[in-house]
Amino acid sequence: MIWVDMIKIKTDDDILEMKKGGQISKQVLDYALSLCVVGISTLEIDRLVEEKMTSLGVTPWFKEVDDYEFSTCISVNEVWLHGIPGDYKLKKNDVVSIDLGIKYGEFYLDNCWTCVVIGDAPSNDVRNQFDHEDPKIKQFLEEGVECFYDSINTCKVGGRIGDISATMGNCTESKGYSVIDDFTGHGIGRFYHEEPAILCYGSYGAGPKLKKGMVLAIELMYTTGSYEHDVAKDGWTIVTADGKVSAMFEHTVALHSDGMIILTS
Repeated sequence: MIWVDMIKIKTDDDILEMKKGGQISKQVLDYALSLCVVGISTLEIDRLVEEKMTSLGVTPWFKEVDDYEFSTCISVNEVWLHGIPGDYKLKKNDVVSIDLGIKYGEFYLDNCWTCVVIGDAPSNDVRNQFDHEDPKIKQFLEEGVECFYDSINTCKVGGRIGDISATMGNCTESKGYSVIDDFTGHGIGRFYHEEPAILCYGSYGAGPKLKKGMVLAIELMYTTGSYEHDVAKDGWTIVTADGKVSAMFEHTVALHSDGMIILTS
C-alpha cells in the first residue's frame, strides 16, 4: 500500500482480499434485512447480526468508534443515519436502513441498504423489499437505488471524486428529493475512515483524481423532504428536521486492474 496525495492506494492483492471480506459483509447485510419483520426490536436485530458476524469469523468495526456499543446502526423512517438499536419494535410500512461494517483480517468493509417492513416475514428478495402502502415511498426507494448505481458507475480511473458526487446529487434532486449536506462517504481499507470524503452532491471534474488502487465507501443519504437535519439528544442519531422519510444505500467499491469492482455486491 502506498500514499498518493494522502489517499491510500491498495494493491490488486489487497483488493482481492477485500473482495472476500465484501462477500461476507453482503451476506451479513442480507441476513440483517431478512430480520426486518413486524414485531422485532432493533436491538434484537443488532444482537442477531453480531452473532452472524461471529459465526462467519469477522468482527463489527462500529464498536471501535467513540465507544459505540453496537454492531449496526438501524435508522427507521425519519432517522436518517446513526440510529442506535433499542427497544423500538418494527411496524408494517416502517422504512428501515441498516448500516454495518465488518473487519475481515486487516481490512474494513462498509455497506448499508434500506427496506420496507412488509409483514411477519421478509420478501424473497430483501434487496428489493420496497412495497409500501404509499406508492410514493416505493418510488422514492426505487429511484434512489437507480441514482445510487448511476453514481457508482461513474467511478472510473481518470475521473474525479466530484463526478461521483455530482451524479448522485443531480440524479436524486432531479427526482424531487434532497441529499444530506454534511455527512459523506469515504475511503476505506486498513482504516475504517480514510481520505477522500465523498459528498452526496458536487461538481463534475472537481476533487481528487480517481486512480487504480482506490477503495471507496460510496453512500447515498437522501430524503423525501428537506436536506435539513437535527441531532437527537443522544448526540449520535441524525433525524430529518421535517420528520420526512429518509433512506441510505452504500457499497464499498474498488478501482482494480480489471476496472471498477463492487466489493460488497
